[in-house]
Amino acid sequence: INAEYMGSYVAEMEQDCIWGDEISLKALCDALSVVVYVFLSTPGKWYLRYTPTGATDEAIYASRAVYLSYLSPVHYNSMTYEDETFITMSPEEIKTLPELNDN
Repeated sequence: INAEYMGSYVAEMEQDCIWGDEISLKALCDALSVVVYVFLSTPGKWYLRYTPTGATDEAIYASRAVYLSYLSPVHYNSMTYEDETFITMSPEEIKTLPELNDN
């Protein structure tokens, strides 16, 4: 990505009513040191995980997380809990997710 493209991208994203994209999700991860999980409406690969640049597996498992859904090809939605019960996964449970076992 060249500087001219990045300049025009940032100028566009600064405008009101512009929706975020994968680049902004990755920037969110890096800026706030959070993991972003996106659950997709498409068959096959059903979720994506964005992690802070340079984060170790241990840091990823211990970090805060943001959960989004993506209704393809429309837009992202936030995901919230129905009640006050929080769902947590241990590092061992996270390692069993298909994306992490594709290597």
